[in-house]
Amino acid sequence: MPNGILIHALLSNPEKYIVIDVRTPAEFAKGHLPNAMNIPIFTNEERIEVGTLYVQQGRTIAIKQGLDFVGPKMRSFIENVEQLMEESATKEILVYCWRGGMRSGSMAWLFEMYGFSVTVLKGGYKAFRRFTLQILEQPFPFIILGGYTGSGKTHILQQLHQHGESVIDLEKLAGHKGSAFGWLGEPYQPTQEHFDNTLTLELLRCAKAKRIWLEDESRRIGSVNIPMCIWNRMRESPLLVANITKEQRILNLLNDYDSFTTDELMDSLVRLRERLGGAASKEAEDALVKRNLRRVVEITLVYYDKFYRRSMEQRENSRVFTVDLQSGQHDVNAEEIIQFANTKI
Repeated sequence: MPNGILIHALLSNPEKYIVIDVRTPAEFAKGHLPNAMNIPIFTNEERIEVGTLYVQQGRTIAIKQGLDFVGPKMRSFIENVEQLMEESATKEILVYCWRGGMRSGSMAWLFEMYGFSVTVLKGGYKAFRRFTLQILEQPFPFIILGGYTGSGKTHILQQLHQHGESVIDLEKLAGHKGSAFGWLGEPYQPTQEHFDNTLTLELLRCAKAKRIWLEDESRRIGSVNIPMCIWNRMRESPLLVANITKEQRILNLLNDYDSFTTDELMDSLVRLRERLGGAASKEAEDALVKRNLRRVVEITLVYYDKFYRRSMEQRENSRVFTVDLQSGQHDVNAEEIIQFANTKI
């Protein structure tokens, strides 16, 4: 039988393995270990059929039906792994299913019989999910970077990372920038479960940092939520507000969104009709049709600035720090923010 390891051992040395999730495509899509590859032992429909047989006719009948499904696919399983090995310097395989039971054990047996070096994740994906919930509850040392829309917070975070700071980009993990325009340029959003998974690994990556920078966000980012335990920790953490002139914010937004088509921008703008109000909404949409993006930005900022002011009123003033930034260069602003954090927080 192949060896097994616990989730802690895997996450302490993830580069050692080609990680293979043998659950169904539907299970994998809901959530999986980041960087895992899906080689499903059953299709979605096959697993339902085997499970139904198990309940209605017993274990042995279900196993025989499972063998009928798996037999013709065994060669393709091997060839899929061979291809993964050709694309990777890693030659060790780690296999997991939901609980580390029959599916992962069967696939691991096949791989080991063929000659691969194989390990099974003890407790399977279920163990990883328990571990995820434990990590999310830990008291990480966050510093929150805030500022009005257009302050360039995401760009500044990227520059903070370049300067050696520990940064977690929540919007990147969520596949959404958090506003009505946040879906633009993003391929897709993960499920809530998988967002939690990737956030957990990012927190582990930063576990030894003296501080971890996050962007000030609403709890909901597109279709996913920041886990409540992380959200509460963020609200209790120091908030460093990047104070940039409105003119520079407008220029930042024009630079960020000028590459999108009028139709793409209109799809987002119409979502703000109720919040902007009838007259403002019509003016913004008319301006967009004429490709007067500056006027669109000016109108929408009225709403977003009001929204952020209300959010700021709910924060504990003693934990809020403002940094006046004069530069339009994100790297310069990042350096000033680091200096401020080193001396004031």
